[in-house]
Amino acid sequence: MAGCYGKQAENSEAKGDYLKLCGQRFWQFISDDREFYIKIVEPIGHNAKDRNAVFLAQYELVVDAFTELFRKHFCGPDNLTIWDVLVKHSSEAPASRHS
Repeated sequence: MAGCYGKQAENSEAKGDYLKLCGQRFWQFISDDREFYIKIVEPIGHNAKDRNAVFLAQYELVVDAFTELFRKHFCGPDNLTIWDVLVKHSSEAPASRHS
């Protein structure tokens, strides 16, 4: 028996070997609490906010690292892109072994 989350467009919950329970019915099935779907919204929101802050900090570090690599390999001293170097890097055919 399994469930899923979201609004149910169909009337039938029976799906052969499993039940299709959506929204309130799903959360009531797993918690035995008719109001659980409402009770979990705020804690999930707080948890997401905390994790989002950590994610954004890590994301910023990765963007900074990639930006530095891009500047090192594809920009001149003025930090402008050297387009022929970038295009060669991304599009040039590999050297033939027979050349």
